[in-house]
Amino acid sequence: MSVAGNVHFQMPTKCSAASVQEALAGLGVASFCRARKDRLVILDNFPADIWADGALLTRSRAGQWVWWRDARPEYELQSPDQAKFWWDLPACRLRDQVEKAVGLWSLQPVATVSTSRKAFTLRNADEKIVVRGEWLHVEGLEPRLSIQALRGYGREYEHVCQGLSALGAMEVASLDLREILEQQDRAPQVLALKGPYGIATDEPAEQAVRRMAVAMFSLARCFETGVIDDTDTEFVHQYRVSLRKLRSLLSLMKSALPNELPHRAKRELAGMASAMGTLRDLDVFLLDQGRYRQMLPQVFHPGFDGFIAQIRKDRQRALNATRRQLRSATYTRRCDELAQMLDAPATFEAVSASRPVQRVASARILKRYLRIRAASLQVTAATDDEQVHEIRIECKKLRYMLEFFAELYPKNRLKPIHKALKRLQDVLGRFNDASVQQIFLNQYAQRSQDEQQSAALHGLIAVLHQEQLKIRAEAEDELHQFAQDHIAANFSAMFGRNGA
Repeated sequence: MSVAGNVHFQMPTKCSAASVQEALAGLGVASFCRARKDRLVILDNFPADIWADGALLTRSRAGQWVWWRDARPEYELQSPDQAKFWWDLPACRLRDQVEKAVGLWSLQPVATVSTSRKAFTLRNADEKIVVRGEWLHVEGLEPRLSIQALRGYGREYEHVCQGLSALGAMEVASLDLREILEQQDRAPQVLALKGPYGIATDEPAEQAVRRMAVAMFSLARCFETGVIDDTDTEFVHQYRVSLRKLRSLLSLMKSALPNELPHRAKRELAGMASAMGTLRDLDVFLLDQGRYRQMLPQVFHPGFDGFIAQIRKDRQRALNATRRQLRSATYTRRCDELAQMLDAPATFEAVSASRPVQRVASARILKRYLRIRAASLQVTAATDDEQVHEIRIECKKLRYMLEFFAELYPKNRLKPIHKALKRLQDVLGRFNDASVQQIFLNQYAQRSQDEQQSAALHGLIAVLHQEQLKIRAEAEDELHQFAQDHIAANFSAMFGRNGA
């Protein structure tokens, strides 16, 4: 929080500005300006991604935003207090940093810090300023005095340092708000969305999978309050993703679990996630509405705007239905029962239950890849879109498996595999989005009684269809790339019997 080149002194608890003036009286006239009080709000998203990145984002009472790293301000801007998402901020480097760190999450206050500052000067007999500084008092800490030597007045600077030391002041590092929050146990809690789960390579598979399942289900329930409060769209998204991952874990590792567990748990999880399906579909469209509007000629904009108004009404109804479910006694009871089912002691009755979890996971990962490779090599321009979508689903399951068990494998060996899979999934995801949105729009178009709205929807469907055709060619190329021999060799070396 200090100016570069300053030296910082931590003052004794009972030391005041008046004490400093008295101690330095023989060196000249020491004076302090009137205190400038402020209240800094520490901002972060729900998972505390900014904090996890080692940075800090603050907003002052006057609307001054600062991005801190290593106790130094990297970027600053002036913006109104009501800014909630990165896109509410003016275009600048700070906004770019916030976008990169928090994505679609909203910014929320996680702590506040009250400060009081006084500018300090020491003047010589000629009334020239020979030393500058700042008195800073942060709520809950001893006051600090930062001083700065001015060119040509090094001797006076040294005398001030000696005078402060005589008062009992100690030279310290620059003040770090992160350290303050940690010392006061007010640091935001980082929420890990992708593990690790603390599993060991030789741990029995059933035991490891049960612990992972409990962690995933607990994570999903962390988002319930944000869904009910409609804090931002990411709460619904992450709730459904957490349940989807849990269902995939239970399905992909079912050979390590008792026969009835995966079936019963997946049935319950499907019911919980489906209740938010409509809400999420509407959120996805609203998030992309700007791009869709730009796709349409201006003559279609009035009809499109009317459609957006309809979407917002439907979203409110879907949100109300979701709130009723999450607040119901039935939902609470089913969650408790599912948590008990997942957290029950291992029975080791399944085929792979007692086998080392890494051995079981490696076999499943390699089998999944080989299935994707075989299907990808058969894809041509004549292949049905449905088959491409089926490969996309298999790729998603493969990514989940790599994510679930990442802690069991060397990061440097996983990196090229992750990179190749991500490139493929990005293309398949865009291909699927274009397809899903056409179906979504067609459902509304068939019910629409408004000619302008219907025309806009059919126009957008046509544009998305053309986009899908272009992406289809990219998808075919990426599928063939992912099936190449060197990638297959990487999977075999990493997850084959010898690699595992």
